[in-house]
Amino acid sequence: MLKNMPKYFTYRFAIDQINKAIDAGFFLEAITIEESIIVDRLYRFCKDNGLTKSASLATLGTVETFLKKLPADIQQIEQIDFLEELDSFRQKRNTCLHQIAKSDPGEPTMPFDEFIDLAGSTAIEGRVLMKKISNWAKRYKRKIASNSSGLTG
Repeated sequence: MLKNMPKYFTYRFAIDQINKAIDAGFFLEAITIEESIIVDRLYRFCKDNGLTKSASLATLGTVETFLKKLPADIQQIEQIDFLEELDSFRQKRNTCLHQIAKSDPGEPTMPFDEFIDLAGSTAIEGRVLMKKISNWAKRYKRKIASNSSGLTG
């Protein structure tokens, strides 16, 4: 299995940015990059299993909905044990990205301290989830590689 070196370097940069952003308190940047990596890591599996959207149009909601609709036996065989964490991250991400400035007319936004606490915890939880899904995606990639090499041998 050949490594995609340009993608590897892009991911290294993205992960460094996540860590720097969290350390500096730029939680929305970390959350946004984490989401991008999570979607990218899940996309190949979804595409291999029937998702018809292109990578550029796939969103966190797209891949999450696709995975949830898979039969339970496939979820179990593929060890997709992160759907609750994925849904929680998606919901918290939505709150963080929208509540920073959005509220009903005449109503205040979320209290700032509450927002910062939520954004910080979401960024940290997102980093953990991103690592979990990245490890899962590596196992899936190895499985696909070993299955395809078994077919040619």
